[in-house]
Amino acid sequence: MFKAIILLKKKEEVSSEEFKNWWINSHSSKAAMLPKIRKLCFNLVENEGDKAYDGVAEQWFDTQEDFDSWLAEQPTFADTMNEGANGEQIVQTLGCVACHSIDGSDGIGPTWRDTYGTNRSLSSGETVVVDEDYIKTSIVNPMSQIAQGYAPVMPAYATLSEEELTAITDYIKTLSE
Repeated sequence: MFKAIILLKKKEEVSSEEFKNWWINSHSSKAAMLPKIRKLCFNLVENEGDKAYDGVAEQWFDTQEDFDSWLAEQPTFADTMNEGANGEQIVQTLGCVACHSIDGSDGIGPTWRDTYGTNRSLSSGETVVVDEDYIKTSIVNPMSQIAQGYAPVMPAYATLSEEELTAITDYIKTLSE
């Protein structure tokens, strides 16, 4: 068994409550779907003073090789900082691809393959066009437009910047070209 300990520092503009909601309610459920992971433990650093990090994740894998192969697929901090907002890296980092496929296969959420510009039926009975507005709204306020046939389980990512939302939308567009 191999244990990895991940330390995370929140963005300054994100409140402690927003971080707590994302870390415990949103991110942890996605991390639980990582391949080859055996056990997870998510912790918060509660003191409001000057702290080096805000969250601690403990992840157990069968072997160090399993962890190393997973880690090799993740973007580095330098990668994400040097390229500006990169939609593919953002969705990988947030764990979006645990629920949304890029190859057309069905999942917990709708696939992103060949969907941009198409009509999507909603659980409300409405039909909308999968465009920039729909995608951004679905990320920030997912309960407002639930795709028909899918459970209302997507967490809100209200703390993403406009640049990050645009990068994600641009990435999803490339999957329909």
